[in-house]
Amino acid sequence: MLINRLVAKPSVSGMQFLRRFAPYNYAKVSFPHLDRDKTLMTQVFDAPKKLSKNFITFLQILVLFSIALAGLSQAKLISPYQTAVLVENTDSQQSFIIKQAFAQILAINTGESLLTILQNPIVDQNTIANGIKRSYFEKIESKYLSSKAPKFWFRVLMDENYIKKSISQAGFSLLPHNRQKIMIWAVKEDTNIPVFDNKNPDLAFQALPKQGPVYAYNDEKLMYWLQQWAAVLGMVIVTPEIDEQDSTQVSEESIKSLAFNAIQQAESHYGIHLNLLIYLQRMEETLKVRTGFQINDQNMSIKHFQEPLEAEEEILFAVMADVSEKYAQHFKIEASDLQKHSVQFVIDGIENYDEVQEIEHYLQNLSMIEDYTIESASQGQLILRVNLSINNQAFLGIIQRDNFLFQSANNSLNQLLFSRVKP
Repeated sequence: MLINRLVAKPSVSGMQFLRRFAPYNYAKVSFPHLDRDKTLMTQVFDAPKKLSKNFITFLQILVLFSIALAGLSQAKLISPYQTAVLVENTDSQQSFIIKQAFAQILAINTGESLLTILQNPIVDQNTIANGIKRSYFEKIESKYLSSKAPKFWFRVLMDENYIKKSISQAGFSLLPHNRQKIMIWAVKEDTNIPVFDNKNPDLAFQALPKQGPVYAYNDEKLMYWLQQWAAVLGMVIVTPEIDEQDSTQVSEESIKSLAFNAIQQAESHYGIHLNLLIYLQRMEETLKVRTGFQINDQNMSIKHFQEPLEAEEEILFAVMADVSEKYAQHFKIEASDLQKHSVQFVIDGIENYDEVQEIEHYLQNLSMIEDYTIESASQGQLILRVNLSINNQAFLGIIQRDNFLFQSANNSLNQLLFSRVKP
């Protein structure tokens, strides 16, 4: 059965297992660094001559506010050093399970495909177990399974330094930790609608399922697997509120037909530029899924999936793995662009303290910034010393993509000039 591609079994070798569901790229995410706030606070109080009294007061407030924002961001981001493997038993001594978990975490951190990672000698080292900080089994509730056979998650947390060293040794690419949110627009349709029987009038008032597509956010099984696979693949997914504005602008039928209503609503109402539209159709023995995934203003990628009804978790894995692959292709930084160095940021055109606050919050969420300090700040200009983990060209590509700062043409090797992009 196709489910064999998702569940690790002792009889299947690691490479055979990955070849069955490869190629898929995995993604990852991390948390903002609170140490940057400490650095900022130290800089503010150690250099009072460089800042006006009012600006110092504002930055003190900004530090506290940024720490609060970082805490809020943590609740939405996934740790890049943990993952889970779907298994049929609790035999943790299977070397393949440990190797698979290690490969998944490397994929989460690099954006490389699992097959590429497993072909690298780094996964054959005998010290993988030494890099595991914690592991345990978690039984999956039967209500989420498509068959009666029990299944478990083998959850693993690995050491950050061990993973970073392994990535460096292997020469892999880098997928920034600040994962973009992906809005999930999901509808479902049950085609097994009961037909009214004139010979049984007592059924006349029996409540029948609504015909046509309906929002799927109350479908526990569907949402469970979407959330679990997103976590395993290192993606951040969110769902709309389905408030009055959502309901007016985005109908169930428009999601079913993969129309652009949802994409426009996500951008205008939520400020989100990555969207996954899902139409799920459950029939008597078959499950069909049609998806549309779009990043920013690129063309929508449309996929069709069809399998037996008992393979629902596998179809949903395929859906999320396809999204993960496209995400990694768009956002990962090639190994040739990795370069640790220090550069000065000069940001002009700052009109008020709110803009400084927005810039500071933006920089906190860029994982390719290792740390930074404020060298000077005044009305109209902010100067920072920034330590980057990638070269300037790759970093400027991210800045241009995010459309938060406008890049000046007069950049040098050691200084980058920006201005704030105005709404």
